[in-house]
Amino acid sequence: MIVVVTLSFDVGESKHQQVYRKDAATLGEIGAVLLRADLPEIEVRLPDTLARAAVEAWEYDDEGPLDAETVEQRCCAGEPRRSH
Repeated sequence: MIVVVTLSFDVGESKHQQVYRKDAATLGEIGAVLLRADLPEIEVRLPDTLARAAVEAWEYDDEGPLDAETVEQRCCAGEPRRSH
């Protein structure tokens, strides 16, 4: 079973929050690719753009603490929608 989680926010996000959301989507996409891979193979091939995005997310260095969520972001986030 593959579970795809889609998050959608109608409230404003800071640049840091946007980066984290993008990184989470990238890492989730990698997980979906690896889930379909014939493991325990040692070598896994990913599309070049996805591999570069993963490296960029892994090497991302935060500068300072996370931005605080607004009340609207906390109460409107709700449960992620799941599709199978």
